Amino acid sequence: MPGITRLLLIVISVLFFIFIIQRVSAGKLLLKYSLLWMLLSALVFLGALFPQPLFALARVCGFNTGSNFLFLVALFFILAIALSLSVIVSKQQAYIKTLIQDSAILRKKMDDDSEPDTNPTGRGSTPNSATASLLQEDSLSQKAGEKADNRS
Repeated sequence: MPGITRLLLIVISVLFFIFIIQRVSAGKLLLKYSLLWMLLSALVFLGALFPQPLFALARVCGFNTGSNFLFLVALFFILAIALSLSVIVSKQQAYIKTLIQDSAILRKKMDDDSEPDTNPTGRGSTPNSATASLLQEDSLSQKAGEKADNRS
């Protein structure tokens, strides 16, 4: 591998690693979701520093050229990252569905509790402590959802 290509790969991988760290420290990316990206950056860095083991491994695996082997490894990492993101999206979708169902149940309970009673004092019904706690829980759930939306 020519020296300029190695130097370029080293610089790009270091800059990418720094970018990922900045995203994590700014709260724009969670650490658990950034690990694959950091691993990929570290592997590119090591591959640029020490290309001989990569080419030796390519020959052992039966590849004629090291670039074909690197394309296969890159494809594997892209598929791993895509699978990881698909799992995350699936979990988030299930969580959103649960939140929506909980919110609908809370609203139904609030509507049922807010219907006027035939109170002998003529004041109608007042929210009881259970309704107040349900309102507080719903408010906290909405705030947590808004914070998660703001981070994405």
